[in-house]
Amino acid sequence: MQMVAEGVKNCESIYHFAKELQVEMPLTNELYKILYQDGNIHDSIKNLFGRKERYEHWE
Repeated sequence: MQMVAEGVKNCESIYHFAKELQVEMPLTNELYKILYQDGNIHDSIKNLFGRKERYEHWE
């Protein structure tokens, strides 16, 4: 790859930090699987689009 992939280097630390704080971060979780655990991109897309809808707005 000859372009910059922003955030790839931060993904691992963000993933572990979210786990430590018990914060749900589905995009980070799926990206981590793909980058560091040989996750399948198609499975990750299914997981993300298959999530149950819920209210996620904070005030």
